[in-house]
Amino acid sequence: MPSLFRRSNGIYYICYEDEGKRRWKSTNQTHKADALEELFQFEKLRSEYKTRTPLESFFKDFLAHTEVTWPQKTLEIYKRASHRFHHLVGNKLLTSITPKEVDLYRTARAKEVAPARVNIELHALRAAFSTAVRWKLITENPFKKVPLFRVPDQMPIYFSKEDFKKFVPVI
Repeated sequence: MPSLFRRSNGIYYICYEDEGKRRWKSTNQTHKADALEELFQFEKLRSEYKTRTPLESFFKDFLAHTEVTWPQKTLEIYKRASHRFHHLVGNKLLTSITPKEVDLYRTARAKEVAPARVNIELHALRAAFSTAVRWKLITENPFKKVPLFRVPDQMPIYFSKEDFKKFVPVI
């Protein structure tokens, strides 16, 4: 969060952090009210600058990052999930993705595939958007509080001894 400081020369400066380093920018103002106006304009410009990442561009960068990080099967899950999500919401700005759109995606996919598959895709997209938070492209993950589908436990399939004896001679 940028702060306002008055130096000994009487001019107000904006102190802010950029990529882990402290930076100073002069407001060229000697009156506090004018300097505060400069501070508000500065914050507005910085927030607009950081929020201009389109969804398609983010997914392209994210998938390039995951190619060297994750196994091929995981990468395929990320690719499919990101493609489907992008297809549903369009090429919006990353910061304009809301939990409502995530819920719409969840509902649309639940009509097409099994709940377990939807959960896998939601996990992948949640991880992608967590990376966007870590990269400071967005402030909050829209997938963070989206509930997963309940998947009923299935009993494992066992062969009876008789069925197994019938099966073994066939092999």
